[in-house]
Amino acid sequence: MKVMFDNCAFDHLCELVDDIFLFFEKTQGKIEYYTTAIQIEEIAQTGDDKKDIRIFKTLCLAKMRPIIVNTPFVFDETPFGLLEFSDEESETYDYIKGNSKKHIHDAIIGDVSSLHDFVLITDDTRLTEKSSNMKVTTMSSFDFHKYVSNNIL
Repeated sequence: MKVMFDNCAFDHLCELVDDIFLFFEKTQGKIEYYTTAIQIEEIAQTGDDKKDIRIFKTLCLAKMRPIIVNTPFVFDETPFGLLEFSDEESETYDYIKGNSKKHIHDAIIGDVSSLHDFVLITDDTRLTEKSSNMKVTTMSSFDFHKYVSNNIL
């Protein structure tokens, strides 16, 4: 199973698992983890008032050992070295983003999940609904944890 986490689901998974580091260790080779610069930047931008959380998430990301995938180019949102140029617009990106600049990161994550056939792990109901409508397979952190517990661990 190839998965990509939305950061809110990543947070919730950490709450569901007794030892998140052991969880990622036991799932290596059975679950393929992917991420984009978007998720990494969101973790890096955690304020200094939450430095312990930022360090914990960074360590979790290191233990997860995700493959970093490029994202479609979105002006002012995509780090230049981690993008893909495309000659066509993405219906998935446009649909998830809608008319709001607030949902650009969600749209990028949903679009990348669609492009690479990842299971998008998210607890964001709006992102789940929009992604599902575009035929992106989604799963909540609770359902992902349940799946892994019943089938892998």
